[in-house]
Amino acid sequence: MKIVSALRFSLLVCLLVVATAPHAFAQSAKSEVVIPEGYTNDDIVAVYNDLKKNYGPKGEFETQAAYKKRIQSGYKGQVKFFFTKEIYAVMPPAGIGYIYSEYDADKQIVTFKRILKMFDNKVKIRRTQYSNKEYTASNAYGGKALVTSHEGTDYGILIENGSKFNGKIEIQLPPRDAEALKNNFGIMFVCELKPDSKKGYLKDDRTSFEASFSFPESYYFSEHYIRVNVTEVVFFNSQTGVVYSTQKIKT
Repeated sequence: MKIVSALRFSLLVCLLVVATAPHAFAQSAKSEVVIPEGYTNDDIVAVYNDLKKNYGPKGEFETQAAYKKRIQSGYKGQVKFFFTKEIYAVMPPAGIGYIYSEYDADKQIVTFKRILKMFDNKVKIRRTQYSNKEYTASNAYGGKALVTSHEGTDYGILIENGSKFNGKIEIQLPPRDAEALKNNFGIMFVCELKPDSKKGYLKDDRTSFEASFSFPESYYFSEHYIRVNVTEVVFFNSQTGVVYSTQKIKT
C-alpha cells in the first residue's frame, strides 16, 4: 500500500529521516524493517547533528528576528523517521509511543495503547555507544550484590502536541493479519519540526537510575531529542511493509 503525505516540514518516526531541501541527510545503511512504499529511512543521529550545527539555540548577540529567519531557513522538505519493535526490545518501555494491548477475535479489533504521557511525550528512536559492566556492591551491614551498570546515548523525538493523541488506537483486522501485526508491528510518526522560540529544535537530557539490592541494575544515558509536532501515525508490518492503519493527529 502506498501512502504519500504532503507536509511543509515533516518528520516521520518509527524513525529516521529524509529532507528534500535544502539538506539531504545520510540514509541509514541498515534497516531492521521493510519500510512501506513511499517512505524513506534516514539516520536520526545525522539529523540531530545537522540541526545542532546549523540551527542551534538563539545566540546572545542574535536578534529574535534574525534567529527566527535562521531557524525557518532550513528543512523545507519532508523528514521521515522510523521506529521499530526491535528498538523497543532494547529500551522498554519508553521509545515506542504506543504498545500492543489486545486483540478481540469476535469483533476482529486490534487495540494499541498510547504511553506517551508517562514519558513526557518523548519517543526514543536509536541507542548508540551502549556498554554494560558488572561489579559487586556492598552496604554498611555487610550485604553484597552483583550489580549491572548500563550506559549509552539515546536519540529520539520530543512530541510537542502529545496531548492531541488519543488514549488508544483500534484497528479492524482479520485474525491472520492481526497476528502478523502483533509479531512484527512497526509504528511511524509523521512529524513537522517544531522549534522552541529560544531553544531551537533540540532538547538534551540525561537519565540516571541507581541500583539497589532489590533491583541490582543502574542506568546512565545521555538523551538527545528533536522537537516536533506529529501529524500522522502509521501502523505497519515491519517484515512486509504492509500498512494496516494511519491516524491523523491535530497540530
